[in-house]
Amino acid sequence: MEQTQVGAHCPHCGGAVVKATDNKTGEAVAACEQCGVRFGRWADLEDRAKRFIIDDARKQVLKVIKRGGRGILK
Repeated sequence: MEQTQVGAHCPHCGGAVVKATDNKTGEAVAACEQCGVRFGRWADLEDRAKRFIIDDARKQVLKVIKRGGRGILK
């Protein structure tokens, strides 16, 4: 089965490191470490990432089902 990596990239500068104020609590602010652009609350960024992962997993399962289960084990 395919593996998917999730990463956040700054839409402003392309930076790949996201930092959070206040040790990544729900109310912390997520921002680009490179340029400082803010993305919003850390909890909201986490929720978006979780939804992306779940949606991708659902697509992968549907692919396997369409193949009749072939390709589950390599």
